[in-house]
Amino acid sequence: MPTKSTAKANLHVETAIKILGSQTALAKACGVKQGNVWNWLYRDKKITLENAFKIEKATKGKVTQKDMRPDLFLETEETA
Repeated sequence: MPTKSTAKANLHVETAIKILGSQTALAKACGVKQGNVWNWLYRDKKITLENAFKIEKATKGKVTQKDMRPDLFLETEETA
């Protein structure tokens, strides 16, 4: 069963795919193979921060690293 964080990441990957039009287009924009995108979408894996950055860049900030990996970002009073 996916963890809450992983399930969220999958939804964000799905959003990124919709923005770019296909898994192949997202893969190309991120410099990875389409199979990697499939794994991000369907496997119970956390996306690395490096790949989250690539997705954020590919989507022009519509899907952010913080959206995909909130566990790596600290909440402060200013950001909360």
